[in-house]
Amino acid sequence: EGNLDANIKLVVESLIYQGPTDLTQYFIKTRNMIFRETDESVVVFVTLGRRMIGVILTVYLPTNVMVIMSQATNYFKPFFFEAVITVNLTIILVICTMFLAISKSLPTTSYMKMIDLWFILVLLVPFIFVLIHTYMDMLRNYEHRKDKKNDEKNAEKIERKASILSVTPVNT
Repeated sequence: EGNLDANIKLVVESLIYQGPTDLTQYFIKTRNMIFRETDESVVVFVTLGRRMIGVILTVYLPTNVMVIMSQATNYFKPFFFEAVITVNLTIILVICTMFLAISKSLPTTSYMKMIDLWFILVLLVPFIFVLIHTYMDMLRNYEHRKDKKNDEKNAEKIERKASILSVTPVNT
């Protein structure tokens, strides 16, 4: 009972992994087993590869489409200012929601992952467009008010000149 290890010899080279190599999110790239004689243990190394098509379809494709839609708002007429802002703010909200959902599904790390950097850069695009369009609208309104004041001044000048030049008819 106590000396079973004297009768059993583990030959690691003859061990074969017979499980599936294609998993749902990953695939098994390499596998290796080593017998450590110091503590008589078997160490198994498994290298997993990530399926990138899922990430491309769920992260990169939708965010690129949203960036293109945000860029397209730059070609709207000034009359559609509210629509431009609404579209860009909606895109920001959708990207933030995606960012939070994907960040929760990934392991927590102390460093910034590349997916984090991607989402931050993608978020900056519609945010900058909102700032630019808001500034452009402010300038348009400023010019419009300035033109209106100039028109009012010109109308007053014309009225004064007309009143000076006007001749009142004399009753005879």
